Amino acid sequence: MVSGQRLLGRDSSWHGSFIGTDARWGEPDLPWVGGDPTSSNRPIIMMSQERRKAFRLPVVLEALWDGSASGWEARITDISSGGCYLDTVGQATPGETVSLRFRLPEGNLLAVQGLVSYVHPHTGFAVAFAQLTSEQQSAIDGLLGQLQP
Repeated sequence: MVSGQRLLGRDSSWHGSFIGTDARWGEPDLPWVGGDPTSSNRPIIMMSQERRKAFRLPVVLEALWDGSASGWEARITDISSGGCYLDTVGQATPGETVSLRFRLPEGNLLAVQGLVSYVHPHTGFAVAFAQLTSEQQSAIDGLLGQLQP
């Protein structure tokens, strides 16, 4: 870890200090990624019907994720206060708990957990953040503030 950077979260596979104990559930976020979600050429596996409560913003952030399978690289392509969408070839299943790690624009690493909301097989999946600490939520809210025009 570069001097001055902090790691926010509870993921023990990353070295550094983990911050916060004020755990609470994040709001569900089920972002659609382009096109008609009912199109037969874009299979979608849904955990439940859409319940998005927060506006999502486009972003490009490199990320790593772990679930029931070993670690995978991904790109976060949109994010909100309640969740994000990951472009990845790694496969996840709806309802699976995953750990995400990504670097914020100012250089801090953010580690969060979430539940897979829906899956586009071989393309990516949506995650609803879960058990965010107040510091993790503040980091995400700060990122959203930077992304808004």
